[in-house]
Amino acid sequence: MNITREELKELTVQVAKQRFGTIIFKRRQLMHEVEKRVKELGHWTPEDDEESGSSGQKSKGLANIDWAVSHLKQEGRLLNQNRDQWRVP
Repeated sequence: MNITREELKELTVQVAKQRFGTIIFKRRQLMHEVEKRVKELGHWTPEDDEESGSSGQKSKGLANIDWAVSHLKQEGRLLNQNRDQWRVP
């Protein structure tokens, strides 16, 4: 991915707000929406398609997006209300 982690976090929040607004969504839904936007903006690289070593089956690009979601939760910029029920505060 040819954007910084901070830019990825900002893009993730932007996508969450635009795509889901105030409704509850699943983490994987957000990750795939962010992946689409990253690709549309030309930030996805061939390395992002390689399989990551993280748990679960995902590409390196999705693993980076997953990282961003986790950090946004820690910062209180995304809320995880119940099992896989996410929303924008």
